[in-house]
Amino acid sequence: RSRGRALGIKDVSTAFLQSDPYPEDTNKYISFRDPITRVWTYYRQSGPIYGEVSASKRWEDTIAPWFKSMGFLRGEHERSCFYNAEQDLLILLYVNDCLDDGDAADVEWIFSELEERSKCKSADMVTDLLTQGYLGMVIRVEGDRIYMSMAKYIDNACRILGITGA
Repeated sequence: RSRGRALGIKDVSTAFLQSDPYPEDTNKYISFRDPITRVWTYYRQSGPIYGEVSASKRWEDTIAPWFKSMGFLRGEHERSCFYNAEQDLLILLYVNDCLDDGDAADVEWIFSELEERSKCKSADMVTDLLTQGYLGMVIRVEGDRIYMSMAKYIDNACRILGITGA
């Protein structure tokens, strides 16, 4: 990690609900039965429903091509990594949580583009003075080094499992 780079975190709000809609020729229906009248009502489903089995796949099929259209290459062996060589910008994507490493202007650029494409929470920047949480980890930057810790997560898991003094 070279000095002067920025490390930012961006969360896409309810990402599964922001997947591309189903094509018009897709006939996917949801049915409900009224408990009183016992009449069935059918609704055409235009997009994924949060919690639906295929929702995560629909989101991946939406966001990965979008990153590609923005000039990123997807990792061959680590599919959650996207890299833009022209801007030397790296994105680690876990479902809807983005961790971006690059020049500050480039991190802001991709965050801005992502906000135009999807509803997002505000960005959090990791700095020498400000640690941030990402996927249960605490991330901090000191000079040209990035430190990640899962101590709180591990302590909590040990407490839940009744493991003490280990």
